[in-house]
Amino acid sequence: MSKPSIRDVAREAGVGVGTVSRVLNHDLRVSEATRNRVAEVIRQLGYTPDLAARALRSRRTNTLGVLLPLFTRHFYVEVLREIEEAIAPTPYSLTIFSLERASDRPQRIEHCTSHGHVDGMLVISLTLTDREVARFRSADMPIVLLDSAYPGVSGVELDHLNSAYQAVAHLASLGHKRVALVDRPQDAFSPDRISDRWHGYLKACHDYGLDPIPEYRLMGEYSRASGKSSAERLLSLPQPPTAIFTGSDLQALGVLEAARERGLTVPDDLSVMGYHDIQLAEYVGLTTVRLPTVDLGRMAVEMLTTLIAERGSDPVTRRVIGTLVTRSTTGPPPSLQKHASAP
Repeated sequence: MSKPSIRDVAREAGVGVGTVSRVLNHDLRVSEATRNRVAEVIRQLGYTPDLAARALRSRRTNTLGVLLPLFTRHFYVEVLREIEEAIAPTPYSLTIFSLERASDRPQRIEHCTSHGHVDGMLVISLTLTDREVARFRSADMPIVLLDSAYPGVSGVELDHLNSAYQAVAHLASLGHKRVALVDRPQDAFSPDRISDRWHGYLKACHDYGLDPIPEYRLMGEYSRASGKSSAERLLSLPQPPTAIFTGSDLQALGVLEAARERGLTVPDDLSVMGYHDIQLAEYVGLTTVRLPTVDLGRMAVEMLTTLIAERGSDPVTRRVIGTLVTRSTTGPPPSLQKHASAP
């Protein structure tokens, strides 16, 4: 029978690994009831902390690092907020390493893997190269990927394929046959990489008998201006789409603007779907896919603190899917509306 781990204690006690660690270190911020419950589970399982790991703890900085691109995007701001909330009850503080340009990348990774800066790193929406993963490993720095994946590295992965699939399936269920996709790069520094949203769109088109003609698939920047210019191209086609699904709510806002300037009514003349569910989406009544930023931040922090507490533990990967949020910007296509209104 294998020796019980701190993760086993956390699971049996119904708390996070960080809470167990604080109990072991006599942190007074843990309530008496929680402390007693964890202590009882420790007694029942016969758990004993790894002395080497406890010795290593005294040399820690109690700081977690976050490496992410383009800090001003809504997605990153929300995930960072949830990460900060997740570490608030723990002894850890947060250091942010942001990438504004691709040229910053080697220097940033070299800096954040230098000994003494952080105890572990959360890497958000960056597709790591073999060289970069080797750099983290040579620095003996635990890392957790968020919204990306690498074989043998722990991470919380957003299921963009099935999230996008349900968006297109929703439009198809309303009767749309001409559905366009205005997407954005999944990795800001790898714009040539086809996003999983793209694959989800194509799969849904195949399953629902839609024709994904090349002219209906556009790639643009993560901005309202990009969404607007893409929509103008699509709506100028001889046979324009009756629905447009975008890879971000910001792009969807641009599509709404283009439709309004052309005198189109949403959703009577054109259905529009976003992706993310930023705060403004509810205000404008945008149908979208809500990304679980709360779950992403919490799970990533739990994974990383576990890796720090249990050096050498097996990598863990979790996948989470977005939720369809139906509002007022989607409806049946014009052809079905006319058919329904006919006497």
